Formats: sequence, C-alpha cells, structure tokens
Amino acid sequence: MTDYDAFDYVLQLAFQFPEAEVDEETGAVSEMPHYTYFLLEWKKDNIIEELGLSEDSFYKQESIIPVIEAYGLDKEKFWYAVAYVKYLTNIWAKQKNIANRLPPAIEQLTTFRNEIEKQHEFKVLIDNPTESHTFPIAGNRLINLLVQSLDELIEKEKASDYADAREIPIWREEATYKKTEMTWYAANLFKRLFDCLRLPVKRSRGDDNAGISLDKNQLIAELIHFLGLTDNPDLEGNSIKAILKSKKEFGLQIM
Repeated sequence: MTDYDAFDYVLQLAFQFPEAEVDEETGAVSEMPHYTYFLLEWKKDNIIEELGLSEDSFYKQESIIPVIEAYGLDKEKFWYAVAYVKYLTNIWAKQKNIANRLPPAIEQLTTFRNEIEKQHEFKVLIDNPTESHTFPIAGNRLINLLVQSLDELIEKEKASDYADAREIPIWREEATYKKTEMTWYAANLFKRLFDCLRLPVKRSRGDDNAGISLDKNQLIAELIHFLGLTDNPDLEGNSIKAILKSKKEFGLQIM
C-alpha cells in the first residue's frame, strides 16, 4: 500500500467540505478536498505527534480493531481517518474559540437543574482550603425543592437585563464544556465518515463476533474515548445516539 492509498478514507471525508477551484479560461468549477487533507498528507508524522496519538496504541484497541475488521475496513486507512478526525476537531475548537468560554448562565443553570431532576441521589462536595466534606442528597422531597429553587432562579435570570453577561461557573473547569463540544463535533465527523464508507447495518453481535458490539454508535463512543475527547467514563453508544440527534446545527465547513 502506498502512502497515497493509505489516505483513502481521509480523502473521502475531506471531500465532504470541498474547496472550489475555478478555471480562469472556461469558468468551470471543480472540487478538491479540503486543505486540511493536504496538510495531514504532507506533514503526517509531525501532525500526528502533536495530536498525542500513537499508531501502535490504536492497533491494540480491543474495543475498536475487531469491530472495524468485522466491517471489512482496512485498519491502516482507518487509523489515518481517526487521526484526521482529531486534527479537524482541534482546528474547529481553536477557530470557534470554545476553549475560552462557558455557556450562558441560563444554560448552565438549566443543565444543572435537569441533571438534578433525573437523580434519586447525588452528592455535594464542599471543598475548603483545610478540609473537604461530602454531603449525600437523597429523597424526592429534597430534590424537588432544589429543582423548584433552580426554576425560580432561572426565571429571575431570564428577566434580568444582565443575564448574558453574568458568570455562574457551575462547572469548575472550562475544559469540561470544551470536551462536550468537541465530542459533539467529532461524533458527527465519524458519522459522516461511516456514511462515506457505506458501512452496512449489522447485527449488534453476530455469531462470528461473540462479545463484540458491532453497533456503530458504540464504535464512535470507543473512538471518542481513544482520542481523549471525553472525561465521561460512561460515554457509550446510547449517549452518542443522543448527541447525533442534537438540535445544534452541524456544518462541516471549517470556518
């Protein structure tokens, strides 16, 4: 396999947001793969090293390699496509500047409220300079009271002229929000890649693949874990399914 052949899957994905080239004499428009394809092809060793990825480590992923082989995919071509997805995701995150912002206060409070409402029990950590205490919060009555209080606070924020400017850091680190957005973007890229490769619909577990999930959403979840794009150890196929159904507008064009 030549280096060019090894980038076949990357090329198919890169044509999903092509650049247009206009012939000066005829005016004919031809499409070419996105510029990021050429950058990765020309500087693959340096770029992949900067991404913190290892080809050997990828080939040892028992939750990934048997699955792509079951789909008849070439693991070397797929490896470069995985690196390309991480590369595109990093570029998108940098250009969208999502690393340096938190969601609006109302969005943070609403997320917090919805997470609490779903729980039967959760813990609150009070972290002081000298000591820490963890308080278990349990019981529908107390949780309902907290939800009601958050509803009131959300309504006050909506009525405030300063709601968008006010900072309420529900999340301790902005990296948590950044990874949530990057997971969403990468999951959509992998879905687009699978569409390009025309992966068939297969039974979740076939007789020849005992113990191996062939669910494509689960495969995306495993790839997201491998790329280090999530801190959520419980991210799995159903989570990816919900992410892919997100109402956010997804544009592959890198801006």
